[in-house]
Amino acid sequence: MNKNVNTSRLLTLTAVALGIGAVWSYLHLQDARGNALRAQEDVEDSRRLVHAIETMRTRPALIGEHQREQAELTRRIEETAKVAGIAPGSLALIEPGPAQRLGDSAYLEKPTQVLITQVTLRQLARFLADLTTADASLHVKSLLLNPAESREAGEENWKADVTLTYLIYAPREAP
Repeated sequence: MNKNVNTSRLLTLTAVALGIGAVWSYLHLQDARGNALRAQEDVEDSRRLVHAIETMRTRPALIGEHQREQAELTRRIEETAKVAGIAPGSLALIEPGPAQRLGDSAYLEKPTQVLITQVTLRQLARFLADLTTADASLHVKSLLLNPAESREAGEENWKADVTLTYLIYAPREAP
């Protein structure tokens, strides 16, 4: 009888151990399945992004697009200056420059010179921050400050010469 009790206990312990092993294996399988599904979604996202990049790379850049971009940039500069409190007459110049290749890269840098004749440092800081925050592709390449020729009482006005740039993807054609 003692032998039957021991055998019965051993069988019960073995069954419990097998049950625990089966539950652990099932949970491990579910975790692996979830990881595989997430990896599959990542692969599909990557394929979509590669396709989008390839489509953008092969899309020709038209001259009209660049002119339209410049007109849009001019409009954005004028609107942002107004929001920053810069008087319309103080925005003396918005002049695009020729695009220049950046080293041996596939990119051109397109500069635009902005001349503001009467601006406080607070207005200028807000103007530049708002402009570059609204369009992450736009950067301040240079900023030259000089005291303004006429100053209002209590205000410290400056003349600001700003060069803004953005990049244009334009790979070199194969020789």
